[in-house]
Amino acid sequence: MAPVALLLLVLLGAALPDLMPHALGLSTWPPDMFALLAMYLASRARAYAAVGWGITLGVLKDCLSLDPLGTHAFVLGFVAWLLAEGSRSRGRLDGIAGLLIVFLGTCLAGWVHALRVLPYASVGPLGPAFGGAVMTALWTTVLAIPLAALLDRTHALEGLLGRRRALSA
Repeated sequence: MAPVALLLLVLLGAALPDLMPHALGLSTWPPDMFALLAMYLASRARAYAAVGWGITLGVLKDCLSLDPLGTHAFVLGFVAWLLAEGSRSRGRLDGIAGLLIVFLGTCLAGWVHALRVLPYASVGPLGPAFGGAVMTALWTTVLAIPLAALLDRTHALEGLLGRRRALSA
Protein backbone atom coordinates (compact mmCIF):
# COMPACT_ATOMS: atom_id res chain seq x y z
CA MET A 1 0.00 0.00 0.00
CA ALA A 2 2.83 2.41 0.81
CA PRO A 3 4.35 2.44 -2.72
CA VAL A 4 0.91 3.17 -4.17
CA ALA A 5 0.42 6.06 -1.75
CA LEU A 6 3.89 7.38 -2.62
CA LEU A 7 3.09 7.14 -6.35
CA LEU A 8 -0.14 9.11 -5.86
CA LEU A 9 1.74 11.78 -3.88
CA VAL A 10 4.38 11.95 -6.64
CA LEU A 11 1.64 12.48 -9.23
CA LEU A 12 0.23 15.27 -7.07
CA GLY A 13 3.72 16.74 -6.73
CA ALA A 14 4.17 16.68 -10.50
CA ALA A 15 0.89 18.52 -11.07
CA LEU A 16 1.24 20.94 -8.15
CA PRO A 17 3.27 23.67 -9.93
CA ASP A 18 0.67 23.91 -12.70
CA LEU A 19 -2.25 24.03 -10.26
CA MET A 20 -0.95 26.90 -8.13
CA PRO A 21 -2.77 30.26 -8.34
CA HIS A 22 -0.96 33.52 -9.06
CA ALA A 23 -1.87 34.94 -5.66
CA LEU A 24 0.95 35.38 -3.15
CA GLY A 25 3.56 34.15 -5.64
CA LEU A 26 2.42 30.54 -5.48
CA SER A 27 2.74 30.06 -9.24
CA THR A 28 6.26 31.52 -9.22
CA TRP A 29 7.47 29.57 -6.18
CA PRO A 30 5.26 26.47 -5.84
CA PRO A 31 5.80 24.09 -2.93
CA ASP A 32 8.31 21.31 -3.60
CA MET A 33 6.35 18.15 -2.88
CA PHE A 34 9.30 15.92 -3.81
CA ALA A 35 11.58 17.55 -1.23
CA LEU A 36 8.77 17.46 1.32
CA LEU A 37 8.26 13.73 0.84
CA ALA A 38 12.00 13.06 1.02
CA MET A 39 12.27 15.02 4.26
CA TYR A 40 9.14 13.40 5.72
CA LEU A 41 10.55 9.94 5.04
CA ALA A 42 14.02 10.89 6.31
CA SER A 43 12.71 12.37 9.54
CA ARG A 44 10.62 9.31 10.35
CA ALA A 45 12.57 6.42 8.82
CA ARG A 46 14.81 4.08 10.71
CA ALA A 47 18.55 4.53 10.10
CA TYR A 48 19.27 5.42 6.48
CA ALA A 49 16.23 3.68 4.95
CA ALA A 50 14.91 6.93 3.45
CA VAL A 51 18.05 7.85 1.50
CA GLY A 52 17.16 5.42 -1.27
CA TRP A 53 13.64 6.81 -1.38
CA GLY A 54 15.06 10.34 -1.56
CA ILE A 55 17.18 9.33 -4.55
CA THR A 56 14.16 7.64 -6.15
CA LEU A 57 12.06 10.77 -5.67
CA GLY A 58 14.90 12.80 -7.18
CA VAL A 59 15.06 10.55 -10.25
CA LEU A 60 11.31 10.95 -10.71
CA LYS A 61 11.68 14.73 -10.40
CA ASP A 62 14.55 14.59 -12.93
CA CYS A 63 12.22 12.86 -15.38
CA LEU A 64 9.86 15.84 -15.10
CA SER A 65 12.50 18.53 -15.59
CA LEU A 66 14.98 19.58 -18.24
CA ASP A 67 17.89 19.24 -15.85
CA PRO A 68 20.33 16.40 -16.55
CA LEU A 69 19.34 13.07 -15.08
CA GLY A 70 20.73 12.73 -11.58
CA THR A 71 20.67 16.39 -10.55
CA HIS A 72 17.59 16.21 -8.34
CA ALA A 73 18.47 12.64 -7.34
CA PHE A 74 21.75 13.92 -5.90
CA VAL A 75 20.06 16.86 -4.18
CA LEU A 76 17.20 14.93 -2.56
CA GLY A 77 19.46 12.00 -1.68
CA PHE A 78 21.89 14.41 -0.02
CA VAL A 79 19.15 16.15 1.97
CA ALA A 80 17.64 12.79 3.02
CA TRP A 81 21.10 11.60 4.07
CA LEU A 82 21.63 14.71 6.19
CA LEU A 83 18.26 14.33 7.91
CA ALA A 84 18.46 10.57 8.43
CA GLU A 85 19.13 9.56 11.99
CA GLY A 86 21.73 6.91 11.15
CA SER A 87 22.85 4.95 14.18
CA ARG A 88 21.67 7.53 16.70
CA SER A 89 18.10 7.60 17.91
CA ARG A 90 16.74 11.12 18.19
CA GLY A 91 13.05 10.23 17.98
CA ARG A 92 10.48 11.78 15.69
CA LEU A 93 10.64 15.41 14.75
CA ASP A 94 7.18 16.89 15.25
CA GLY A 95 5.72 20.32 15.83
CA ILE A 96 7.86 23.41 15.39
CA ALA A 97 11.08 21.37 15.14
CA GLY A 98 9.61 19.34 12.27
CA LEU A 99 8.47 22.47 10.43
CA LEU A 100 11.86 24.09 10.95
CA ILE A 101 13.55 21.00 9.52
CA VAL A 102 11.24 21.14 6.48
CA PHE A 103 12.01 24.83 5.94
CA LEU A 104 15.77 24.45 6.32
CA GLY A 105 15.86 21.22 4.31
CA THR A 106 13.95 22.78 1.42
CA CYS A 107 16.22 25.84 1.50
CA LEU A 108 19.24 23.54 1.46
CA ALA A 109 17.80 21.51 -1.42
CA GLY A 110 17.23 24.68 -3.46
CA TRP A 111 20.69 26.02 -2.72
CA VAL A 112 22.44 22.72 -3.47
CA HIS A 113 20.47 22.48 -6.72
CA ALA A 114 21.53 26.01 -7.72
CA LEU A 115 25.16 25.15 -7.01
CA ARG A 116 24.84 21.78 -8.77
CA VAL A 117 23.61 23.31 -12.05
CA LEU A 118 26.16 26.14 -11.92
CA PRO A 119 28.85 24.41 -14.04
CA TYR A 120 26.64 23.69 -17.05
CA ALA A 121 23.96 26.39 -16.91
CA SER A 122 24.27 29.97 -18.02
CA VAL A 123 23.08 31.30 -14.71
CA GLY A 124 23.43 34.91 -13.68
CA PRO A 125 23.86 35.91 -10.07
CA LEU A 126 22.92 33.30 -7.51
CA GLY A 127 20.94 35.76 -5.36
CA PRO A 128 17.61 35.20 -7.14
CA ALA A 129 18.09 31.42 -7.02
CA PHE A 130 18.81 31.54 -3.29
CA GLY A 131 15.87 33.91 -2.66
CA GLY A 132 13.58 31.68 -4.70
CA ALA A 133 14.67 28.71 -2.60
CA VAL A 134 13.61 30.56 0.55
CA MET A 135 10.17 31.36 -0.92
CA THR A 136 9.74 27.78 -2.11
CA ALA A 137 10.72 26.59 1.36
CA LEU A 138 8.12 28.88 2.91
CA TRP A 139 5.27 27.45 0.81
CA THR A 140 6.57 23.90 1.26
CA THR A 141 6.48 24.40 5.03
CA VAL A 142 2.89 25.65 4.81
CA LEU A 143 1.99 22.53 2.79
CA ALA A 144 3.82 20.31 5.30
CA ILE A 145 1.40 21.14 8.10
CA PRO A 146 -1.68 19.35 6.71
CA LEU A 147 0.24 16.74 4.71
CA ALA A 148 2.35 15.51 7.64
CA ALA A 149 -0.73 15.36 9.85
CA LEU A 150 -2.58 13.35 7.20
CA LEU A 151 0.31 10.95 6.61
CA ASP A 152 0.88 10.47 10.34
CA ARG A 153 -2.78 9.79 10.98
CA THR A 154 -3.30 7.36 8.09
CA HIS A 155 0.13 5.66 8.30
CA ALA A 156 0.13 5.67 4.48
CA LEU A 157 3.93 5.59 4.12
CA GLU A 158 4.77 3.37 7.11
CA GLY A 159 5.85 0.51 4.86
CA LEU A 160 8.69 2.61 3.41
CA LEU A 161 10.25 3.60 6.72
CA GLY A 162 12.19 0.41 7.45
CA ARG A 163 10.31 -0.40 10.62
CA ARG A 164 9.07 -3.82 11.53
CA ARG A 165 5.38 -4.07 12.19
CA ALA A 166 4.11 -6.37 14.90
CA LEU A 167 1.31 -8.76 14.11
CA SER A 168 -2.00 -7.98 15.74
CA ALA A 169 -3.31 -10.45 18.28
